[in-house]
Amino acid sequence: MNGSAYGYGYAPSIAVAYPFAYTYASAAAIEGGVTLTEAKAWLREVLSGQDTTIETMIVAATTQLEEELGIVCVRRSFTYKSNDYPWRQQMGLWGTTIQLPMAPFVSGCAITSLKYRDVNGTQQTIDSSWYTVQQVNGQYGAVSITIKPDQSWPSLDYYAPDAFEAVYTVGWTNVASVPALVKATINNKIQEMYERDLDRGENKSREQQTKLMPVPMLLNANNYLRAS
Repeated sequence: MNGSAYGYGYAPSIAVAYPFAYTYASAAAIEGGVTLTEAKAWLREVLSGQDTTIETMIVAATTQLEEELGIVCVRRSFTYKSNDYPWRQQMGLWGTTIQLPMAPFVSGCAITSLKYRDVNGTQQTIDSSWYTVQQVNGQYGAVSITIKPDQSWPSLDYYAPDAFEAVYTVGWTNVASVPALVKATINNKIQEMYERDLDRGENKSREQQTKLMPVPMLLNANNYLRAS
């Protein structure tokens, strides 16, 4: 999953406004939030003829949910880059706390590295002893990083697209640890896809039957017309 955004930022250290932009991306493929067995049980499907289709739907449904909610079901590493710190804009937190996109930041997740480009454009690493890390907003919350009172966030080269860079992991450990509510939501999406697929199959079958049926009907109609 990749993401990007643009906005309007303000650099407190140099007291100027500037365009704010960020990107985040994961090199790892999205792993389904439910197993094939779980999806088939939800669909009450016992045969194996549709397994490949259902597996494709699992990934599609998981991808859709992750994009809608900004969550990661099965843990992946992300790289976030921006031309400023992603400030958490709440009372008392401006200038001290940043918050990265995608969630949840649960047990086992970690900040791999925080880097920045100084005012000379040289990339530096922010020492992990300078800040504290925590999850915000409950079990589905993102990661919040707060600079310690005896430290301060370094000044950036605000015109560099990677002035600030974070590498971090988010998501539950594996498919088995994905919460039941998330699994149920994914299964609902799979069911919608599966039923639409069945409807298309039934409609196609009816269309094929319709194509076969008209010949005698038209003949009968023509015979009737001729007879009359």
